[in-house]
Amino acid sequence: MHTWIVDRGMKIEYLLMCPHSEFAEGVKEFSETLGDRSHMLSVFLIPDIDDMPDDDMKRLANFLVTYHPNLVSWPNDDESPNRAMWLEGKHLPRESVSHDNRWVPPKAMSDPVSRDVGNSAMTWSDFFASWDEALDDLKLRMTRHA
Repeated sequence: MHTWIVDRGMKIEYLLMCPHSEFAEGVKEFSETLGDRSHMLSVFLIPDIDDMPDDDMKRLANFLVTYHPNLVSWPNDDESPNRAMWLEGKHLPRESVSHDNRWVPPKAMSDPVSRDVGNSAMTWSDFFASWDEALDDLKLRMTRHA
């Protein structure tokens, strides 16, 4: 992430469910290494899913404990967005290995995802947009930590 932020000027928003107690200090230390680009990193936390008042958001947060959609976007020279995704299908808490992963590169974003999610009309770009919206809604209920 350091290279993406400092060398490439990418903005990163990181959402984390039920973090380790040491996480806050680690984020603070990492953020300090970014210097004048520390504003390019936003970290949002849900310390305890059970305390969320909204059942839909609670289900989404609970799903995100092991399923991690990583949305990546950056501008082209003409300011239109490039988009890509790294999807971790199963990443158990405190495990260093994830399973059922998929990389969706920018060139594949217009491809249909019918084989993967059962909707023949949905493209990977649609999938990206739906996760982007869901994560934005979830961020509103999270504590911003960095």
